[in-house]
Amino acid sequence: QYTVGPCSNDPDWSKICGYVYHDLNKNCGFDSSDQALKSIKIKLNSSPIRYTYTNTNGYYEFWVLKGTYDVEQIISNYPGLGQLCPG
Repeated sequence: QYTVGPCSNDPDWSKICGYVYHDLNKNCGFDSSDQALKSIKIKLNSSPIRYTYTNTNGYYEFWVLKGTYDVEQIISNYPGLGQLCPG
């Protein structure tokens, strides 16, 4: 059987994941009053460059070979929003 992504216990793979949300009180932490942002495009600067979108909970993930990567939120379609943390 073929699957996309790592096999269990494969030490060569890592998961990069996180949440995108509107930090209403600007404390750099997710609180019950904060709003998860769905359908935000997330760019992984890898070779080749990869993209995914946040789900309804603002969650995204990539499975990658161990290494160093940059992750970028594409929020240009959301006027008034910008990245607050980490800055």
